[in-house]
Amino acid sequence: MQNIWSTATTLCYALRIIFSSSPKITLLFITSLIIQGVMPVINVMLSVELVNEVTAGNALPLSLILLWALSFSLSPILAPINSGFQALINDRVTRNVQLRIMGMAAGIKDLATLHDSEMHDCIELLSRESHHRPLNTLVNVVEVIRSSVTMGSLCILLASFIWWLPLFLLLPLLPVAWTLMKTQMDVFKEMLSASKESRFFKYYFKVVLNHKYAEDIRIFNLFSFFQRKYVHHYDRYLGSMKNKRIQMMLKPQPWNLIYFLSISMAIFWLTGGMSSTTTSGQLVGLIQAMAIFSAISQGMTYNLSVLPVCIEYFRQMRRLENTQPLVDTSQSNQALPENKTVVFEEVSFHYPDGRKALSDINLTLESGEKVALVGENGAGKTTLVKLLCRFYDPSEGRITVGGVDLRHLNLDEWREYIGAVFQDFGRYHLTVGENIALGYKQQSDNSLQLADAARKARFELSDNLNLDSQLGAEFDGTELSGGQWQRLALARTVNRDCGLVILDEPTSAMDPRVEAELFEQFTSLMANRTALMVTHRLGSVALLERVLVLKSGHLIEDGQPAVLEAKGGEYAELWKLQSVQYQKQAEATV
Repeated sequence: MQNIWSTATTLCYALRIIFSSSPKITLLFITSLIIQGVMPVINVMLSVELVNEVTAGNALPLSLILLWALSFSLSPILAPINSGFQALINDRVTRNVQLRIMGMAAGIKDLATLHDSEMHDCIELLSRESHHRPLNTLVNVVEVIRSSVTMGSLCILLASFIWWLPLFLLLPLLPVAWTLMKTQMDVFKEMLSASKESRFFKYYFKVVLNHKYAEDIRIFNLFSFFQRKYVHHYDRYLGSMKNKRIQMMLKPQPWNLIYFLSISMAIFWLTGGMSSTTTSGQLVGLIQAMAIFSAISQGMTYNLSVLPVCIEYFRQMRRLENTQPLVDTSQSNQALPENKTVVFEEVSFHYPDGRKALSDINLTLESGEKVALVGENGAGKTTLVKLLCRFYDPSEGRITVGGVDLRHLNLDEWREYIGAVFQDFGRYHLTVGENIALGYKQQSDNSLQLADAARKARFELSDNLNLDSQLGAEFDGTELSGGQWQRLALARTVNRDCGLVILDEPTSAMDPRVEAELFEQFTSLMANRTALMVTHRLGSVALLERVLVLKSGHLIEDGQPAVLEAKGGEYAELWKLQSVQYQKQAEATV
């Protein structure tokens, strides 16, 4: 009963979304469907009158002929109109659904929730099927409405001849419909449980076709490798689905046999016991009504069986809509304090899979301070940055800003205070100007301001690559190099009106000349701001006031670059390794 109630409420949720997308067109559509649905019944009723008049030898009234012809032709007239209504509604429903999903995703402020495997499957399903699943839902609801109107009208007509005939025809259909619905849902649930396998083979398929991997795949001749991986995971997927699909084919057949017997008995009774008490017109009408009833009922049974699968899409939408992020913002209502000093107090963090990334971190970032964060790969540098942005909350300890726990600060205000270039920065296929404007709180279309931002980040504008240039080959735009993309990300970050700038390997893809030019103006770019720069290139650390050294999730050194170099610890060792490498490169060029 609980499942039935849940399905009913989800169906109402889906219908509200569909109706709210285009109320007027939807009402016109439903009206047209009702007219189209009753036409077969009217046709049967007029056929009865027509046959009776002909068998009685009477002249056919012109009105009867015209009405009978209209009952045939009205459905074809309405069909393209309904298709047009359906297309209009679908366009608006797709837009409405995708906007709702985007809004729901925007409400998830943290990364912990997004990286949960079940939530990942939910979002992937909603994204993948957003173009066709709302349409499937609409089509099936439409067909059920139309079929319900026709079958309901036919039942009234059949009951006027023989009161028990509609029940005799309807009852065997109920278990058929129920069995089909159950098997369809079983198949759908199996598809969801096999989503891990499907993610694998879809990934391999996309890799082979993705231009970003084209060079690697061709130089290493990886086509056959990814084809084997694709086949392996697809075959496992097919194996898990095989039994469910066989059950979907076979389970309804016993009930279909009962339905066949009931139809046979009804026809036998009509052609035998009832023929002496009915007119020719009534007999023709009954047979015609039963034929239409049988055809409509089979289609409606299928549409009903598919409807729960369509509804499941909207169930996942409701799930996303009601998701409570793992980073709780219910108490995050305090304004940012005047004092922006950031303090990590005994902060430890482990990811949901149990990996411990940080242990007992104690550090202070004074407002306006320029700090480098260094360490080997996997030391916990990027994790510390994510905690500072509050993409995650510490597992232990706390982070404070001006003495206020970061968990109590208004999260939107805190993130407006931050500008960042992450390792996996966004490469947005927009215009150059739009890419830069994304960094402003109120996106600017001031071309002088945007051009100045590009200049400061050493992103060169020209006649062929200007602020209005579209980026991305998929839109026939310009393809940028890795360094150009990184400079574009830097342009929207260092020119953002923010007090804390986080730079995670901000020059890793840039050539040495551009990198040197940027570091020369680093102090002016970071004026009156707190700067935290994650870097492996220790040559740039000399520009900063202080160095934090992480190793295996622990903060092991903290001090001025020259002091740490003289100390002979981890930083000094890393510096020495890089210095030797630079010296070898210099000697090789002599």
